[in-house]
Amino acid sequence: MRHRSPRQRPQQSRAAARAAFAVAAILSVVSACGSGSTGAPKPSTNPPPTVSSPSGVPTTSAPTSSTSTTSATTKAPTATSVTSATTSGTTVAPTTTPTAPPTTALAMPKLDAVAIKLDKIATVSEPIAMAVRPGNASLLYVAERAGRIWAVRNGNVDSSPLLDIRGRTTAGGERGLLGIAISPDGARIYTSYTDTGGTSQLDEYQLDGDGGIDATSRRSVLSQAQPYANHNGGNIVFGPDGYLYLGFGDGGSGGDPERRADKLTTLLGKLLRIDPRPVGDSPYAVPADNPLVGQDGVNTEIWSWGLRNPWRFSFDKANGDLWIGDVGQSTLEEVDWVRAADGGGRGLNFGWSAWEGSKRYNDDVTGDGATPPLHEYAHGDLGCSITGGYVYRGAAIPALQGAYVFGDYCAAGLRAIDPAAPDPSIKLTDGPGQLVSFGQDAAGELYALSFDGNAIYKLVPG
Repeated sequence: MRHRSPRQRPQQSRAAARAAFAVAAILSVVSACGSGSTGAPKPSTNPPPTVSSPSGVPTTSAPTSSTSTTSATTKAPTATSVTSATTSGTTVAPTTTPTAPPTTALAMPKLDAVAIKLDKIATVSEPIAMAVRPGNASLLYVAERAGRIWAVRNGNVDSSPLLDIRGRTTAGGERGLLGIAISPDGARIYTSYTDTGGTSQLDEYQLDGDGGIDATSRRSVLSQAQPYANHNGGNIVFGPDGYLYLGFGDGGSGGDPERRADKLTTLLGKLLRIDPRPVGDSPYAVPADNPLVGQDGVNTEIWSWGLRNPWRFSFDKANGDLWIGDVGQSTLEEVDWVRAADGGGRGLNFGWSAWEGSKRYNDDVTGDGATPPLHEYAHGDLGCSITGGYVYRGAAIPALQGAYVFGDYCAAGLRAIDPAAPDPSIKLTDGPGQLVSFGQDAAGELYALSFDGNAIYKLVPG
């Protein structure tokens, strides 16, 4: 299924698709992994150390991983410069205990019955990312592009920011403070931003017992030089396995002129997976079961590649599936979906710049083995720059359960797709405009962040 050309998904009946989705929904999460690097990372004879399990995960909720990986046909690297990934040996053997699969199938969306509205809960200048701290349902961390992080408590914004890094970042366009994430144990917050020189930075700060951020505790984790001012990516998410995932765009300009997204010697155009805690002299470690661990001449931080600008990606709270909204070039926007049971993107090539969606783009890049999008749409009335979102797993809007909610910066409104029958997408709301991001709270309820009015909205029943 992952290795066909042309890059199009076969058509199947809605009933058959729903049946397949229902079977997949009861499978347990398979944790598969990526890697890390500092500076402008290049392959090295002295790479970051590897670890077999993530740090900073509460012992009561340790990440789960299957005792076996997916088949080579779904995970082997397909870039022409690399042989198939190592999938055996002590460096890739998972050490965590798998959990039993759910006993009942997950809820299916009923999009024709969905009625929602947007409840404006707060205003923050250019809100660009949101995070929640485990165990504190009343506190939302909201980042603004200029470099401040605000606490939103029950709809009220604190009078002063939790953190202000405006002196460290250059904001504007596709630069600034771009992503935030809180460790599963709630002890640390991570910031992803472009510094005053245009380099992408990942920093760590300590959180106190009340959720405050200790600005003096800053620790640099990873840096990546950016050749251009666009396609910086910058989203960061802790996955269901407890590791930190970081998305970088292809380096910018247009059309990936240096073909970075297809090269495993750079972190650009990739989804990375690291343990962000220091090990010895290294500021972070690489999970031992990352797909490229054990290979020479590649960046072992890489989890997936062939991405143009994975501006927003997320994991389904219910089953760990990976969802990516990858911004297109000039024709198509795409939604990528990989089941956790199929490796969650481990070692997959999503095709850029050989492909833009399902259409061939750069002929000098091989398109063989690329993973096609689940859903795509052409530039026009539906927009021109996708903003990836989340699978809805809240309780307030039952008909939306199991649907992937997303939008577009260029076209007002939120949209949703049923993973079992993804075409066409369904429009949920008429607003907001200039949608830049989404957030998800501990209960699975969703939020939309918009530059239009600098507003944070909560999705509520209509």
